[in-house]
Amino acid sequence: MEASFRARKMGPVNSLPFLALLVILAVVVPALTQEVGVIGRRKDMLKLDELRNQHVVQRSATSEIEDEEEEIDLNLMARMLRKLKQEEDEDEDEDQASDSAKATKGPAVDGEKLIQEALKGNVDPNSEVVNLVESMLVDENFKHNQQPSGIEKIAAKKGKVYGDTHDTHRWTKEQLEELNNNGGRKRNFPRSVTLWDEKIIPYTIADSLANYPRYVDVINKAIKQFDDYTCLKWVPRDSAFNTASYKTYIEFFSESGCWSYVGRVFNDKQQISLQAPFCVTLSTTVHEMAHAIGQLHEQSRGDRDDHVIMKWDNIQGGRDNINMAKDDTHDYNPYDYESVLQYSLTSFSKNGGPSMEFTDPRLNFLADSATGLMFYDIQDITDAYDCTAPCKGPNKDQPLKQCQNGGFVLHTCDCHCPEGLTGTLCETVVTDPVCGQGIIDLGDGESRDITSPYFDFGGPYPTGKKCVWLIKVPAGKHVGMTINEMDLTTTNGACDHWLEIQYNLIGQTGPRRCGKLTAPEQYITSQYGNPEMMLLKFDSAFASTASAGKGFSLTVSTRGTGCLGAPCLRGVCSDTQDGGYLCTCEKGFTGRNCDLYLGTGDILCDFENACLFRNSPSNKYTWTRHTGPTSSTGTGPRSAKSGSYYLYAESSSPVSTGTTFHYVSPYIKAGHRCLTFWYHMYGSDMGSLNVLRNGSQVWTRSGDQGDSWHRADFPVGTAGLKYNVGL
Repeated sequence: MEASFRARKMGPVNSLPFLALLVILAVVVPALTQEVGVIGRRKDMLKLDELRNQHVVQRSATSEIEDEEEEIDLNLMARMLRKLKQEEDEDEDEDQASDSAKATKGPAVDGEKLIQEALKGNVDPNSEVVNLVESMLVDENFKHNQQPSGIEKIAAKKGKVYGDTHDTHRWTKEQLEELNNNGGRKRNFPRSVTLWDEKIIPYTIADSLANYPRYVDVINKAIKQFDDYTCLKWVPRDSAFNTASYKTYIEFFSESGCWSYVGRVFNDKQQISLQAPFCVTLSTTVHEMAHAIGQLHEQSRGDRDDHVIMKWDNIQGGRDNINMAKDDTHDYNPYDYESVLQYSLTSFSKNGGPSMEFTDPRLNFLADSATGLMFYDIQDITDAYDCTAPCKGPNKDQPLKQCQNGGFVLHTCDCHCPEGLTGTLCETVVTDPVCGQGIIDLGDGESRDITSPYFDFGGPYPTGKKCVWLIKVPAGKHVGMTINEMDLTTTNGACDHWLEIQYNLIGQTGPRRCGKLTAPEQYITSQYGNPEMMLLKFDSAFASTASAGKGFSLTVSTRGTGCLGAPCLRGVCSDTQDGGYLCTCEKGFTGRNCDLYLGTGDILCDFENACLFRNSPSNKYTWTRHTGPTSSTGTGPRSAKSGSYYLYAESSSPVSTGTTFHYVSPYIKAGHRCLTFWYHMYGSDMGSLNVLRNGSQVWTRSGDQGDSWHRADFPVGTAGLKYNVGL
């Protein structure tokens, strides 16, 4: 076994040394513009929409009157609204096309090239492609379920990460008392908060922002999200659209930090600070506006401990940090890792380490992915402000649409569907005909196979396709999915084509899997949200010019609760009738959880071929297979001890001091064994390398060991107990 290690700013002895790579980021931030005509058109649309709604309510109250003039007025309003909306959409399309041409300095690049540019740091970190790459979990060489190398460093430059880290609150006396007393509240709306009960939020923009068209443009785009998806209307304070009886209004201005009061708290001016330029991003602006309408943070929910592990030792102020305080809540919608109100995982860290972790690390990428109001944010606001009340008629006795498959009714009285679903009631999937049946209903105990197009003929799958499958099982059951085989192409450690698995919440982005799988892998829907549904999405269209692999073979099934938590480490889980589980182990493994290796011969890891050791599932950062010299001077090695490849761990930003990298064996039957490996520890800031047996240290080296490979050889076996070995 060979390994190479280099460290910078390493902390205690139990942290492993690692290799730091230098990445030069050339961030392109396209200019934003403001068009006066667009603002004026939005004002016209708001007024027309308000007049039409008032007219509809009045006519509903006197439905026996059929006045021709009133009918003409309604039709005229509707036509004018459609025309204004069409003009706005056309302007937006032109702006997007112009921005795209400017950003690419020529014809739009294809998806494959765009992904590679994102990996190099040559795109705006706030762009959707960075979110896309961050969601990828890749199997390539010795990597298993790992993000593309370097993407965390690029994603750390997102505006949302900055906004979350510099987010503060202004509190009234009553709100502080409630927080101190942990008073009850609805969802993340505090009990004492005053809402904008007329659903109108007047606003102004101070000169510190208004004098810069690109900042005004961001605010307008944030306002448009509320206009499009909620019943809350942000209107210019001095315009005819401000019909609110209260005098409170919001002033957007630039001061120190990103902050807002929570709810409507004053009788006149109430401020939202967006310190230019770093707080003036779409996600941060929407985040602060969400506070202003009465919402607090996702990680403050009463059920947060079911979803988030707080790292108090890493948090500024520890448990006294009010932004991390937990409160009693009535949680009518599921905890959403993707919420615009969910902090990034290093927010308010005092040492660069994580301030919190998700209980399911496969979903860590969601913490900084919000681009504004997300699916469940919209549902939260709709519920809190009773946005569907007009849809129930003047007597509140008309039923709402019965949206299916995780959809919900918007203020427009139409269903808002999870992405990939469509139809009046979200009853249809958006899929290519070549993909086969899109909705699969399973009975109790039933299973079905799903394959990518042409898989049964040996592949390759066609490019340029998008497939969606909605898997449904009876109420009270879960959807289980096993990836039996997967060969989806990758380039430089990132997906060209992928399978997205929406298993946690039906309306939440799922991890995107790609590469070549060497052993079956299981997913099961969570117990939150809609456990009886799972969405699967195959995409070979985004990077349609990339070559195709064989594809994938999946098995979907109706499952009970026994396999929740994926207990089978090296095998496939099945539910038992008593609510437990049974593991079917991979060849060479046994034990209730398939965690005991049966082999008796030598275990060889030369990193030229597959290795029995694996990165620990608890790793935030992983060991990586590498060939050739390291990328910086004064470190090593220049090559492997023998062969072409060696293993190393990378410690450059955002990796923090004290981070550990674990590379572990399965449990091995009791007996006498020796561990032999070669290591390279060269560099002025070298940390420590430790070998652990069943969690206890049996060997260690620290500091610079010189520019050469060294051999270690010592006993690790036990006489009577099974054991595992970890680096």
